Amino acid sequence: EAQLPRWGARVYVDRGHLAAEVGEFEAADAAFALALALDPDDPEAKRARALTQQRLAWRESVTASAEAKVEAARAEADAHARNFRSRESELEQLKKELERLRAQTASAEDKARRAQEDVQAQAAKALAEQDRRLRDELVAREADADQKAEGVLSAALGDGKAHCPASLWQVLLVAEKTYQRAIFTELPAAAVAVLYTGALERALVALLVADFGAWLDAKGARAKFLDGAVRERRGTRVEYFDHFAEALDRQVAGRPPSLGEVARVLARLGEPYLSPFADFLAARYTLPRPFWSELGEFVSWAKDGLRDPAAHGRGDDLEWDALKRFRERLLTGSPGAPSFLTRLFGARR
Repeated sequence: EAQLPRWGARVYVDRGHLAAEVGEFEAADAAFALALALDPDDPEAKRARALTQQRLAWRESVTASAEAKVEAARAEADAHARNFRSRESELEQLKKELERLRAQTASAEDKARRAQEDVQAQAAKALAEQDRRLRDELVAREADADQKAEGVLSAALGDGKAHCPASLWQVLLVAEKTYQRAIFTELPAAAVAVLYTGALERALVALLVADFGAWLDAKGARAKFLDGAVRERRGTRVEYFDHFAEALDRQVAGRPPSLGEVARVLARLGEPYLSPFADFLAARYTLPRPFWSELGEFVSWAKDGLRDPAAHGRGDDLEWDALKRFRERLLTGSPGAPSFLTRLFGARR
């Protein structure tokens, strides 16, 4: 019986080891405590219980640490969740603000577009009104220029207007209308000079060349005049003194005399072959002989000073003063100095 307490402690030690082997450290600690209660000096029970308590302490510390980490993770997760919900709320607010700004921007753009359309419509309307007024003003100015041009021509020709060929009247009218319109437009002087010198050339051809041919036919003297104007005959070919005579030969299909050719004929009226032409001038016009020399000088000046520069690309140098002086001498005249056309039509028989 004296041995029983030791044997009883051994049983609890073995039970403690068995419990420890399966990880039941609380049961192992209780078994070791019972063993020490039976035998407080049992070295194995002391050592086993000390190790068991260390394991229990370590597990508790690990458990506490794990729980703390879990709690920390849970707290962090909760914080992230709260932050996420806060950010999500902010995001919703930002989305609403963005939608509001988009709507406000769209409204502002729509207002700006409508305002721009209104401005463009007003500008187009103002431009159309300006164009209409400009057209009306141009039409009124053109009508006034046309009326003034007819008045200038009628006053220049006077009673001799009845003797003016319709084609010549039309050419003079176009030139004068262009001159009147050029007063309020940017038309260069060269453009008007071409028309006016062309009208002068048409007038000389109609009043002098063509009329002279008709006068020769009426007298049956065309062949005689042409014979007298022959410079040289080479077989069937005839060479005249000038193109003025050649233009009166119906067998030659040529152009009418130019300004320079008419001017040279007027300057050489004293030559024998031109005596029929001088007789024609004396019979058709009640004008002194010096008038024709003066007319020839004027025609030569118009050719060299107006027609040639405009025709050969030097029209930019042509000044309006020269054109005005030409128009005055040809058509309108000046106090005490009637124009050439006025004197021609006024002295025409």
